[in-house]
Amino acid sequence: MTFFYAMLRPESYRRSWGRALGAALAGVVLTVAFGLGLMHSPPHVYAHWLWVAGATVAFLALAVASAVRARMSPPLA
Repeated sequence: MTFFYAMLRPESYRRSWGRALGAALAGVVLTVAFGLGLMHSPPHVYAHWLWVAGATVAFLALAVASAVRARMSPPLA
């Protein structure tokens, strides 16, 4: 959670779809890495994997929404 927070920096997020895309890509890497160890794991490991997978989907949606908003808004002067 701290890694994703540091990457996104909500205080200064203004139209930064690249940071959201980077967080989504990092989430994909973590989802795959944690997914490889799921066989015969206890339920809390599955819960962690679901949290990481859900966060990855949310970051991907954030990246798409930010890119669309940046494309639609006028350029900064």
